Order: sequence, then C-alpha cells, then structure tokens
Amino acid sequence: MNHLFKPATLANYLAQMNPLIAASLDAYQGDVDVYWQTKQLALDIAVSVFAGLQPGEESRAYNHDLNTILSNAMAHRINLPGTRFRKGLKAKHRLSERLREQLKHRRGRIGTDLISHLANVSDAQGAPLDGQDVIDHMLGMLFAAHDTTASSLAMIFWLLAEHPDWQTDLRDEVETLYRKSGSFHLAYEDLDKLPKVDWVLKETLRLYSPIQIIPRRTVREIDHLGYQIPKNTWVMLVPQATHFDTRYFSDPDRFRPERFNPESDLYREFDPYAFIPFGRGSHMCLGMHFAHMEVKAVLYQTLLQRRLSSSDGPDVELEYLPLVRPSNRMEVRFTGRRNPQSYNT
Repeated sequence: MNHLFKPATLANYLAQMNPLIAASLDAYQGDVDVYWQTKQLALDIAVSVFAGLQPGEESRAYNHDLNTILSNAMAHRINLPGTRFRKGLKAKHRLSERLREQLKHRRGRIGTDLISHLANVSDAQGAPLDGQDVIDHMLGMLFAAHDTTASSLAMIFWLLAEHPDWQTDLRDEVETLYRKSGSFHLAYEDLDKLPKVDWVLKETLRLYSPIQIIPRRTVREIDHLGYQIPKNTWVMLVPQATHFDTRYFSDPDRFRPERFNPESDLYREFDPYAFIPFGRGSHMCLGMHFAHMEVKAVLYQTLLQRRLSSSDGPDVELEYLPLVRPSNRMEVRFTGRRNPQSYNT
C-alpha cells in the first residue's frame, strides 16, 4: 500500500481534489454546520480519488451508509433485527456490494483511482489481490479519508473562528503564496510553503485527535512501569494522555499553534511518541500525508475567499467515541468573496 501514497501519486490525488474543493465553496456561505458540510466534501473527495466516482447520487449513498456504520460502531454486538448492530452490519454489506461491483469493472483496466490500483496489483506469488482484501482496504481508506478528515477540518474551522488572530496569520500566509503562484489551486510543490497552516493543523490534532483510542498488539513481552505485559496482548493507546501531559506540552489546555514553531519560546523538543494523532512507528497511518495535503488544500482555497467568525448558534457539544465530532450543530459563519485581483496589489 505504501506505493499508493508516494509523492507522484499524492500529486495526482491533489490535482483531482482541487476542483472538488473549489466547487464546494458556494456551500460555505452564511451560518454553516461545518462538521456535516465538511464531511460531505471529504466524502466527495474520497469517493473521487479512491473509487473514481464523481459527486452525486452515488456518493450520497456512500455517505449515508458510512455514517450509519459510524453511528452504530459502539452498539452492543447483538445481531438481531431492529438492533443498532444489525443496522450497521446491513450498511457495511451495502457498501461492500457497491465496491464489489466497482471492482468488477477495474480488473485489467488502467486507472488513477485507488480501487483501480488495488484491482491490478499482484501478491508475492504474482496473483491478483483477493477481491475481499481489496474491498476491506477500500472500506478502511474511505473511513480514514473522510470521517477523520471531516473531524479535523471542522475543528480547525471552529478554532479559527474563535481565534481571529490566527485566522489572520493563516490568511496572510496563503495570500502570500497566491501572489507568487497566481492559482487558487494549491500545488503539490507548494505544500511545504504553508508552515503556519501546518502548526494550526498539528495543534488541532493535539487538542482534538479524531481517533481517541488506537488499538495495538504487543509483539514481545514488555515491562511498562513495573507491569509485565505478555506477547500478543491487545493494548489501547490514548493520544490525549500524552497530548495534555505538561512534560511534553506546556500550557496544554490552550490553543497555542506556535508550540510547533521551532523558533518559538513555547517550542520544546519532545519524544516523537508523545504526539500520536496518526499513531507512530511502522504501523503509523498510511494516509497521514494524504490527510495533511487535503486539509491544507481546503484551507488554502477557503481562506483566500472566506472570512470565518463565530455564529449565534448553539454552544458546541462534542462526543469523543468512536471519534471526535459534535453531537449537535457546529455552526461557523462564513462571509465574503474577495476579488482575486486584490491579492496582486
């Protein structure tokens, strides 16, 4: 799977997602429920890049079933008619069948989307990947690429509305890049030219890691604080445990993106395993670079054309399992569409 997230492939993915982001901006006007609006955008990007489908009726069906699975992920495992668990299973079955149908048309055909790549790669013995393996990979990527991204982006929009100083800093940064590139679409080679956007993304992930529990299995017996943990034991990593630990992050309860700026007084070197929104080590999330790229591309276009402020909507209440998302409307006010020529003055 690693070859599907190398620079050349990521650049192709970015070229596909940029027009989708541009088309979505009309919906970001007035008081917007940013979680659900961003979730739809993230899904449109995921089904386009990974399944080769254009936004429309098909992607809405994917969104419905993915949300049904997520909403019932914590249900008691009682597989009886009418239970939440059965409802989630039925949604997963519908998704699997849609992907199975797509897979039929991708075998032996060249394509730029993920399912086309998976349909035509071979295992160590030279045989095509098993169909169910492809479907399982696709389900995992669709979840990872849209639910966690929607969570992160929604929280960033909300935080930028609450912290206008940082919003101004980020807008200045993207406008500077726009004046040099002349394009409303973020180019792959320009991803590293937005350091402040990167700090805000990392700080949001520190405060609100989309995945609150990361399952792992020990590959050997280990000693942890005097406790012997046998080989092949399932353990649960909790990112917030270290993300709010003052040994690694000073003033951890506050939104301070400058903590990720090496030149800031707040910056401190810390164990890389203390910051784990995507896990760490050999099993770190494969889609990390894709997620960072998508968030930067969305923020680049949005900040060029919109201003964000707090709305008069209800106070935001968050739920943390199975991932961080609002349990009610998360409203942010979007205003303004600036004349592109104004950036060149």
